Amino acid sequence: MVRDRNQRVVGIVTLEDIIEELIGEIDDEYDRSPATIQKVAPGLWHFGGGTLWTDAARVLRIQDYDVLPADHDLDGRYDL
Repeated sequence: MVRDRNQRVVGIVTLEDIIEELIGEIDDEYDRSPATIQKVAPGLWHFGGGTLWTDAARVLRIQDYDVLPADHDLDGRYDL
């Protein structure tokens, strides 16, 4: 636990915090990918890994959502 000069608890340091300070950021199942949508060029879009299929379909004007796998999450970066 992290305490201030008055001995009040102001935070907690986890083992993951310590390891990340030593070797860098660790991506795990609890980290969220960004849900960014960015138009790169005409006809080219960048979708962050946290983007929902429904949001991607809306931007791409796909009306039939059945063409997209409903049980699949974007787990990285897609350029379409």
